[in-house]
Amino acid sequence: MEVFGVHQRGTTGQREEEEAEEQQATLQQDSTSFLPVYGLLSRTLVHSPVVKKILPARIRRPDLNDVVFIGETFIELHILTEAGKLQKVGCKTDIRAEIRDARSFGSQRESTLSAASHNGTSNGSHHEDLPADILVMTTDSGQLQFVYARDCLEQGQVDFIISKKQIDLKGVHPNHLGRSIAVDPK
Repeated sequence: MEVFGVHQRGTTGQREEEEAEEQQATLQQDSTSFLPVYGLLSRTLVHSPVVKKILPARIRRPDLNDVVFIGETFIELHILTEAGKLQKVGCKTDIRAEIRDARSFGSQRESTLSAASHNGTSNGSHHEDLPADILVMTTDSGQLQFVYARDCLEQGQVDFIISKKQIDLKGVHPNHLGRSIAVDPK
C-alpha cells in the first residue's frame, strides 16, 4: 500500500510538471507573437565617449611623451608622466565631423632654423613650434586634417592647430574614402 501511494504521488507530480511545461510553452508562443518583426539598433543616436584609437604622438614638443586618444568626434591629449601614469592635458571637441581614421607621422629631427629664428626675429617662429610628430586624421566630411598642439602659457591650456585639406571631389563623400590611412616609414 505504501509503495502504491509513492507511485501515485510520483504520477501526480509528473502530471503537474507536464501541465506546467505546456503552460510555459503556450506563454512563450503568446509572448513571441507580440515581438516586432524588425527593429535593430545599429548606431547610437548620441555622442559616444568611446575611444577608438590610442596613438603615441609627440605633437607638442620632441621632449614630451604625448599620447593622443581618438574618439568619434574628439581628440584628447595626455602626457605620460615619469610615474608611468597618463595625465590629461587638453581636449579638442569641436571637430564637427566623425573621425574615420588617424595616424601620427614624423620622427626626431634636428631643427634647420637659423640662429636668427631661434632668437625670434624671423616671422616670430621658435624651434618649439615644430613638433616631432604630426597627427593626421580623415573625417566623414571628406577632409584630411593635420593636427599639432602648442602650450598656451597664459591660460595653462593646450591650443590645437589644425590644417585642413579637402580630399573628396565636389562635396561627394564616398563611404570608403578615408577609412584607413597608411604612413610610409621612409
